[in-house]
Amino acid sequence: MDAIVYGALISLGFATLENFEYVYLAFPDTNSYSIAIIRAFTAIPLHALCGIIMGYFFGLHYFKHKPHYLIMAFIIPVLTHAAYNYTNNILLQLVIILIAFTYAKQLHRQFMSGQKGKKKEIEVKSKG
Repeated sequence: MDAIVYGALISLGFATLENFEYVYLAFPDTNSYSIAIIRAFTAIPLHALCGIIMGYFFGLHYFKHKPHYLIMAFIIPVLTHAAYNYTNNILLQLVIILIAFTYAKQLHRQFMSGQKGKKKEIEVKSKG
């Protein structure tokens, strides 16, 4: 769970920096207020969801020592973010965010079902 929380927090910090660049540097001749509003409802949730997905798979990699989890922790958020960035249609961006939200919710359900059988919140690292 820590990896999920840290992933979300780090991604929100990155979203803040990226939004400052978009609002103040990328489009200096446009209305920066409207860009800030749009990105507040699209880019910030997308970054949080990518961080959650990344944290989930990084946590699995840490405890199960399987390299494919580390690859998934990188590839899935990068592809999701790239799909968002290279789409200029706001409705398609919202669909990408909805898909990421649904996937993150599914991962959360998997995590919670794995926690149900535990009596303590102690994680035992597997050796392979």
